[in-house]
Amino acid sequence: MVLQISSNNDAKKSYKRHIKVTGSSTENEKIMLRETLNTILENSTAMPFRRYGNKYRCFYCNTSFSEATNLRDHTAEHENVNKSKCVKKNVTQLLVKLDIIGLQCKICYQSINEFDDLISHLGEHNMILNKSVLQYIICFKLSDGDIKCLFCNETFAFFGPLLLHTHRKHKCREFICETCGIGFGSKGAVDRHSQSVHPTSTYQCRYCEKKFFAVHRRDNHEKRIHNVHERKCHICGDVLGSIYKKDTHLAIAHNIWSSEFKCDICPKKFRYKHLLLSHNRRIHLKEKKIVCDVCGDRFFDHRLLKLHMARHSDLKPFECGTCQKRFPRKCGLVIHTRIHTNDRRYKCKLCEKAFVQFASLKLHTKTHHNSNSNYVNKKNKD
Repeated sequence: MVLQISSNNDAKKSYKRHIKVTGSSTENEKIMLRETLNTILENSTAMPFRRYGNKYRCFYCNTSFSEATNLRDHTAEHENVNKSKCVKKNVTQLLVKLDIIGLQCKICYQSINEFDDLISHLGEHNMILNKSVLQYIICFKLSDGDIKCLFCNETFAFFGPLLLHTHRKHKCREFICETCGIGFGSKGAVDRHSQSVHPTSTYQCRYCEKKFFAVHRRDNHEKRIHNVHERKCHICGDVLGSIYKKDTHLAIAHNIWSSEFKCDICPKKFRYKHLLLSHNRRIHLKEKKIVCDVCGDRFFDHRLLKLHMARHSDLKPFECGTCQKRFPRKCGLVIHTRIHTNDRRYKCKLCEKAFVQFASLKLHTKTHHNSNSNYVNKKNKD
């Protein structure tokens, strides 16, 4: 849902005079949008998110999810993040997407159904919001099943078609693509869309002959394929898929941490604070708020519940091509396949014995070495 709030003529004239004095209209609107969004995020449970294909992407760390509930559980782990800093970094155009399911005021904990009601409610708490930039905020109520358009209640199986429908049918954006009619919040967004979807020129890689229809795709290719030195481990020489994976590899394989947050209760340490908070909730506080409707078992998050639900189903759609054994989940088939390929990727640091499954390695260390998991060597999966 897009909030379009009209202002009176005096306010519009005052705003135009302000823009003439302070500079670019677009840049000033971005600043005001960031300030307004930060106020909303600090004082409500509205969840910002981004889109990558038909997947949802975390606003704070770019992790991608196929299901909205997993995104929601993950985003909750960023509760204590510096929102102002993230908003300043990530809001680069005049368009922000918010999930408003379970919307609540953080000041008085009142539940609120609609975004415009939230804006009015925050005003009652003397929160200052610039209503001229609310038109650049699009609201959705995300779910794992069909997603409803907040304008007309039409349902969609995936978020991508819903977003296209919102632009095409409800014309809520000021800048429209002349080729396909999709609307956008800024001219820059239209230009990027045209480059990617309706290209008139190509961009060649500066290191090889490969060509791309969009400059950002070329840049991503160069960084991923040719800038190997940034992703190369300086200790063992392995080349990882990204800087993040390189840092993870250094921590697991060589016990070198770029940054670390230590648990006060157990010896574990983490690269990010939100992972430490999640660890404390899951391991030490034993949080299990998600309940199975079939058997009553409780789980830490929706991902674990989804894995558990396979037990209540007779469906086993994943079949091994070697021995025809069937599995309810793809991950079970992937692990099973390692038996046929003799992929013993989990090696004991004390006796060098290797195992197909990590669970087998943990059991081995406890049984034969009377040790904990700190002595296992979990192979990098990149």
